[in-house]
Amino acid sequence: RVTRKKVSRKAFDLATPLHDLAKQNIGRVWDLMEWLRALATTLAAENRGVVWTTPTGFHVVTAKWERKEIRVEIPMGRTKKTLTFLDFEKMQQGKIDVAEQVQTIVANFVHSWDATHLVKTINACGDRGIYPVLVIPDCSTPHEVDAAVLSEQLRHQFQKLYDGTDPVRELWDKNARNPE
Repeated sequence: RVTRKKVSRKAFDLATPLHDLAKQNIGRVWDLMEWLRALATTLAAENRGVVWTTPTGFHVVTAKWERKEIRVEIPMGRTKKTLTFLDFEKMQQGKIDVAEQVQTIVANFVHSWDATHLVKTINACGDRGIYPVLVIPDCSTPHEVDAAVLSEQLRHQFQKLYDGTDPVRELWDKNARNPE
């Protein structure tokens, strides 16, 4: 019989060698991931979020505040229903949850650049008269007649996005108290 405990143990047993394998084979990417986590840790210790601006001008703030909740009980017939709301004003006056900020920084940074690539690609397709383009996370498709143009624009916009751009340097400059 398969139990949740057995599945969790098997997943853990698989995760450990995968973790080691990834560290060996994608060393520089791994180093960047560790650097992002160290930056998030340092800023969280100063009660600061991590900030950056994508090339599309989207200003990103990753600040994972400790949750402050407001609970409201509402009578519903003979019972009461409790609704829970987050109090963002009180949260921002509190402390940053270091573990949460460190856990989310890598995905947030990478996804913001993925989204930038998508926006630039779709805009470039629109400039070439390609409408509509169906977009699903990590997937996009135009009408089959326009597939070659989309394929070309995906590569072109990716190269253009990173050509002459150093996202890590920009992230450092935005967040360091004394940028080098």
